[in-house]
Amino acid sequence: ICNVVVYVIYKVKLPFFERYRISEKAWPWESNPEVWSRHFKKTLKMLALAHFVIVPLVTLAELKSGGMKMRLDLESFPSAGEVFGQIIFFMLCEDFFFYWGHRLLHHPRIYGYIHKIHHEYNITVSIAAEYAHPLEFLIGNILPTNSGPKILGSKVHFATYCIWIIIRLMETADGHCGYEFSWSPYRLLPLSGSSIYHNFHHSHNVGNYGSFFTLWDTICGTNRHYFKYLANREKKQIAAQLAPEYNKVAKKINEETNAIIAKEREKSLEKEILETKKDL
Repeated sequence: ICNVVVYVIYKVKLPFFERYRISEKAWPWESNPEVWSRHFKKTLKMLALAHFVIVPLVTLAELKSGGMKMRLDLESFPSAGEVFGQIIFFMLCEDFFFYWGHRLLHHPRIYGYIHKIHHEYNITVSIAAEYAHPLEFLIGNILPTNSGPKILGSKVHFATYCIWIIIRLMETADGHCGYEFSWSPYRLLPLSGSSIYHNFHHSHNVGNYGSFFTLWDTICGTNRHYFKYLANREKKQIAAQLAPEYNKVAKKINEETNAIIAKEREKSLEKEILETKKDL
């Protein structure tokens, strides 16, 4: 559903949404339709494998092993406070395990075999969020997402789990959509990541390994390249904004300087003429 909504945004190109666009580069389906068509089909096959093979197998294995033992009864339906508190806990757990799993997948000896597939998208689009090697989908997506519910076990109601899955899927779609929506609810989170934050990871293939938060990136210093990039971009933007005024002032100073020089030359010439007349 998230991908369908974002797809509509891609297609209609309303100014309201386009002002939040991150990259000035054309979308992959615009820059090279033939390559995009092949890549899109490959992406759909990978998503089908993930959701119709891996997820059912993991669910079956979980049920056979006793499952997460979540509550299913209506009598213990969770309160808003319980849902809120557990969702925050799930976010913290997911972000921790996602960060370290993601960082591990970027290890030079592993990257080319597994995570490189996800980075075939150097311009992020929504559908790329779950496009990954089957092994990455398992250890980089399923395990971090389910770590919190697994830890709490029977303290979690199935309704809370469903809400959590929706929030997680919307967050990863938001992070990969290619738009930095200032009104996104995920920007309200302290130390929140953003679409720009993750887009840098795809475009530069370095650092910014977190999902919901920038906490572990900040602690471990793996977002220093990102902040250096932002500082350089800000300098360029300021320089571009000041350039017209600078050129205007420089032109005025140059004109005034030339006028002064011309006046001095005129005085010098008059003085020479007077001296020449005296000699005569």
